[in-house]
Amino acid sequence: MASVLKRLDAEQWFELLVEYGHERDLFRSWWSVCKSWKAALKPRCAAAVLRLFLHPNRSVRQQAVETFENVGSAALKCTAVVTALLTHTRWWVREAALEALGALSQHGPETIVHVSGSLKDGDSRVRDMAELVLKSHAQHVPRYTGKDMLEFLLHEDRNVRQAAVEISGVAGQLDADYAARVAVHLGHSDGQVRQAALEALALMGHNSGSFAKEVATCLRDEDRLVRRVAARALGKVPAHCLRYASELAACLEDSHWDVREAAGEALCALGKHGMQCVDEVRGRLEHEDGHVRKVALEILGSFEPLDASIVAAVSKRLGDTDGCVRRAAVQVMGQAGEAAVDYAADLVKCLEDGLWDVQAAAVNALTALVPLGARVAAAAAERLGHRTASVRHAALQVMAVAGEQSAAYAASVASCLAEHDSEICISALEVLGSIGIAAAPYSADVARCLDADNEEIRKSSVRVLAVLSTFRSDLVSQVLKGLEDDDWDVRKTGSSHWQCW
Repeated sequence: MASVLKRLDAEQWFELLVEYGHERDLFRSWWSVCKSWKAALKPRCAAAVLRLFLHPNRSVRQQAVETFENVGSAALKCTAVVTALLTHTRWWVREAALEALGALSQHGPETIVHVSGSLKDGDSRVRDMAELVLKSHAQHVPRYTGKDMLEFLLHEDRNVRQAAVEISGVAGQLDADYAARVAVHLGHSDGQVRQAALEALALMGHNSGSFAKEVATCLRDEDRLVRRVAARALGKVPAHCLRYASELAACLEDSHWDVREAAGEALCALGKHGMQCVDEVRGRLEHEDGHVRKVALEILGSFEPLDASIVAAVSKRLGDTDGCVRRAAVQVMGQAGEAAVDYAADLVKCLEDGLWDVQAAAVNALTALVPLGARVAAAAAERLGHRTASVRHAALQVMAVAGEQSAAYAASVASCLAEHDSEICISALEVLGSIGIAAAPYSADVARCLDADNEEIRKSSVRVLAVLSTFRSDLVSQVLKGLEDDDWDVRKTGSSHWQCW
């Protein structure tokens, strides 16, 4: 069979592939024959494959593109034919032609010049393929299609502009001169063009840093979208952004929230290097707009390590009237480390907050501070008698992490076992298990939980009794009781602890 196939010419092969092109093995045979052909015949091979770009079966078209790519530099003679397919009425033919041009550009980069026009195609799938090809060969864009890309940044169609932004961003990373050509558009009279140029520069990495001054000027632009993108662009190049930290800080009072957010993100990118504008940011903590205060807190949280003066300023916002501000303040305190331990009592008050996300943030913050001092456990223990169940539950969560630091409050924790709220009961058991021998006097209270209706309570009770039995052997019988439980998970818990002995 192989010898017969080798005697077929390109036209005969084409007829076979049209009929059986979906068979991948046939394509393998086709390619093995192509490799044996002389260079003069390879263009005929490529021409035959090109006709398969019109095939309605997608797998045939894909295999045709792969085969066309393997023909090598000889396929360059078919460039005109491939280019002509870009105007075909069927979108899949145009898509296959673009893939083929991408393959040809590996042997002749000048072929990439034919791709850029397809960014204006009426079908999004064809536009996506054109963008993919140009981004894959971005190193050739400045030389061969740079002019087109710069013009497309001015295009009235948003999809065309966005594609030009993405491609220019990749090309600008590789070519500093091209970045300079894009930066010229920052002075354009159309705000959409200025925005597109800024978005492209934001993708160029260090090559856009040379134009930080021009980008910073756009922070005062009359168009809010331009101001927002300018702030984001500066945040992408922190090393060059540093000298414009004051201008970014001024944007925290912008009339539009998205500009303030972008400026905040840019300042956060500076990290500890942004300390030069700490006074300006700290001053925004007293701003009348809650969103300004929130963004200012997020920025201060990025200036690690936080000194005592910053922590003191942040602590004042724990009682802010805006819930988002309170949550941000709690999160910053959780990052502050030892400097925040003195404010443990204030953080514990946040466990009583009416907003669940503030409560959750307070639990996380206190948990982070637990290793730094016993005051956290003491402050949490004071909330065990609170009238609100969610506050008692949050306090127990903190105490469970505190471990032996909570030993002095074992009696108060044990009293929570009598509550009807299963979450509180389970958390109380976790605390008793974490404090070890100090919980031994309350083993009878723990053992009573083995009779609870809730499966999770019984499982937690077995775990705690297993811990306490290492100090008191008389509790082994209670653990064995767990092995007789009706629920398989409870028995498994008791069994696993029994094996550990």
